[in-house]
Amino acid sequence: MHIESFSFEVPIAQADKINIYLVVDKDSGNTAIDAGFCSPHHIKEVLELRPRRILLTHHHIDHVGAAFSGIESYLHPLEEPFLKLYISDLFADIYKAWTERFGIPKHFIHQFMEMFSELRGFGERIGGKMNLKYVGDLQEISGMLCIHTPGHSPGHCCYYLPEEKVLFSGDLILSETTTHVGFYPGYEANPLASHLQSLKKVLGLEVDVAYPAHENVIKNPERRIEQLLNHYESRINEVLELTESEGNLVDIASRIRWNGKSFEKLNQWDKLLALSETLACLKYLEGKGYVRSVLNDVNDVVRFERVR
Repeated sequence: MHIESFSFEVPIAQADKINIYLVVDKDSGNTAIDAGFCSPHHIKEVLELRPRRILLTHHHIDHVGAAFSGIESYLHPLEEPFLKLYISDLFADIYKAWTERFGIPKHFIHQFMEMFSELRGFGERIGGKMNLKYVGDLQEISGMLCIHTPGHSPGHCCYYLPEEKVLFSGDLILSETTTHVGFYPGYEANPLASHLQSLKKVLGLEVDVAYPAHENVIKNPERRIEQLLNHYESRINEVLELTESEGNLVDIASRIRWNGKSFEKLNQWDKLLALSETLACLKYLEGKGYVRSVLNDVNDVVRFERVR
């Protein structure tokens, strides 16, 4: 058994490349970790690697492309409902309601809605049918253990080779940037709490090398996980301080420094991500009893205030 690494460009500014890993095994056949972007070109590139099966870390657009080719693909069952994103208008309607509830201006989701529009009917357009199989926590597939690591998405999974002490970490652990953890429609009630727990769960494994879905191979994953935990703790404390005065989601997010930038200097796509990350922090603090959400009687928009 050995691991081959491939990097493909994707048309997303926040993740310019996706890493696909091929676990080469003469006995059980080759296994690909993730399936690339949802486009015919990327599907062709992934299938040229000749995998026998694909282990999907989660449902996002840059991870599931070749799964629409009919190849045997494994996915956590909590991710399957989100695949409707690629075949229907349902999610666009849900997101419009989400923006209204939290007072998010419609122009912040314009690019997001454009992406939904372009993806609509993707599966049918390429003539693909999924050969999807469910995978669960600690289930073994071709010598790899599935590790359920929710947070970035409800059914996000890493895949672990215990003897080699190798972890395919998907979007859970990245080498340079912090994983986006947002509060979205249909996701769990407290995704940031789940993400932190997932990082700690992986700390309990013996891992010498982590292969992330983006950026570079991580040679000291334990140190990187500690850095990430410290980052999230700092951001949570920052958001808590900003709830000293009652405000809506946009009020709070606009006072946070985002990688050294002010909220106003972010592009529209990054503003949406920033709002969703802020909301995840607020939901985390609400779960801890430090913050409560209040429905505005005038416009039915949720506001947040510190619990005294």
